[in-house]
Parts: sequence; structure tokens; C-alpha cells
Amino acid sequence: MKRIKQTGSDLAFDIVNTFLLILVLIVIIYPLYVVLISSVSSAQAVNAGEVRFRPVDFSWQGYILILQGSDIWIGYRNTILYTFFGTLLNLTVTLLAGYSLSRKDLKGRGIFMAFFVFTMYFSGGLIPTYILVNKIGLYNTPYVLIVIAAMSVYNLIIARTFFQMTIPQELLESAFMDGCGNFKFFIKIVLPLSSALVAVLALYYGQAHWNNFFNALIYLSKRTLYPLQLFLRNILVMNQNINMESGASPEEVEIRLQYAETIKYGLIVLASFPVLVVYPFLQKYFVKGVMIGSIKG
Repeated sequence: MKRIKQTGSDLAFDIVNTFLLILVLIVIIYPLYVVLISSVSSAQAVNAGEVRFRPVDFSWQGYILILQGSDIWIGYRNTILYTFFGTLLNLTVTLLAGYSLSRKDLKGRGIFMAFFVFTMYFSGGLIPTYILVNKIGLYNTPYVLIVIAAMSVYNLIIARTFFQMTIPQELLESAFMDGCGNFKFFIKIVLPLSSALVAVLALYYGQAHWNNFFNALIYLSKRTLYPLQLFLRNILVMNQNINMESGASPEEVEIRLQYAETIKYGLIVLASFPVLVVYPFLQKYFVKGVMIGSIKG
């Protein structure tokens, strides 16, 4: 096979493009790298700002202090539960609604879709939503973080578009001729053909639940219900240390204050680690999801 000969302008474009991509990579990777090496450096070096390109006086003390506290385990437990059950509810609602709206025989589907799209640009607002959550008894319960974000309209559009492009009308008619009902058709035929869509939506929803702290900040006041990201937010923004209020001795308090910066960096690593591990396995589905979402007809 003959290779296409590059012109001078093509070569210049490749050089400039490669340089810019490397520059963007450095800008993205370096802060993550600094967080990682700071989490395993000594507290004195971190506090003095000496950690730049490599760990200084390598130490696991920050991680030891984090794992000794109960907050990290409470946060991990709650976040895993919120992410699992929240994503399960999200997938159920989004797939059922997306499939229904993709059916041409659904009367008024354009009106229903218009109502959904309307909520993308106009919402009831934070205060009315807070009052509603409080009135129906969801405030300060673990269910509020699962129910309040039951579906994303953007993901609904992705699901509807996927079903329209993937499930032909002839397949539906053939299944009905063989005595297959709507629900059985959805479970037995539609879902097995939609594994890529399910993986994309699970990635989108799971990442959103894992990183969510704002809803917990508004609708939760019990510390035992806090997700991991809210503990991280309190440490980074409000400068609270882990388990400072749990009756620790003066010596333990002094050690935790000394390692405050190292604890912050270590908690960032621990909070991000599960997503960084899972994402590479779902990256190919993420690319498919971007292509699916590019057509919203």
C-alpha cells in the first residue's frame, strides 16, 4: 500500500498539533502529579512548598491518619451506596423513558419530549425544590440523593436517539407477530442490543453521583449521611480536619494539624482513585456515547 506523501503544510500542522497536545497534557497531568507526590511527602516539605517534581522525605503518615479516622469510611460507604442505587434508578428511568419516546406509535411523544426539554433550561429553583423536599419528608434522608436526580434530560435524549437509530421498526413488528408483548420485547430484545448505551449511561450517572456534593450540602445535615465528596469539600474549603471533633487527645490533634495539608492531598487521591481505575475500562463506551449524543434528531 502506497503511503500518501505529506506536503510541507501537512508536516507543519502535525508538528504544531503535537506540540499543543503535549502542552495540554502537561497542563492537565502536572497538577494531578503534584497532588500525588504531595500526599506521600513529609508534612514539613509540603507546608514549606518544597514539593514540585518529586516526593520529599517519602512518608505514608498522611494516609495512615486518614485511614485511622472514621470519616473516610463513612464517606466511602455512603458514596458507594448512593452511586450504586442512584445509578440503578437513573438507568431504569432513562432507558424506559427513552425507549417509550423513541416509539413512533406513542401518541403525543412530541409534547412529552417538549416538556422534558423545557426543564433543561427552566427549573423551579433551589428554594422551591428545598421546600418540596422538606414537605415530602426526604430532607436528611439517604433517599434524597438518589431520588432528586432520577434522570438527566440530556441522557434521555442520548437514549432516545440510540433506540431510534438501533432498533428498527421491522424488528418490533416481527416480534409482535410472534406474540411478543411490549415489556418482553424491551427486556429480551432491546436491552441486549443496547449494551453500549447502558455502559455509557452508567458511566455518566455513576461519575455524577460519585462527584456530587452540592445536593448533600443542601439536603443533608447528619454527618453520618455525608458522602465522601462532602467530607473532602469541608476539608478543602472550610479547612476542617478529619475527626478533629471526635475527642482526640491534644497530641493527636497537634499531629493532625501538622499533617493537615498532606491529609488534604491524600484524601483527594483516595476520592479520585476508584473513578480513575474504572474509567479506562469504559473509555470505548464513552467515545460511543459522544457519537450517539452528536445526533439529537
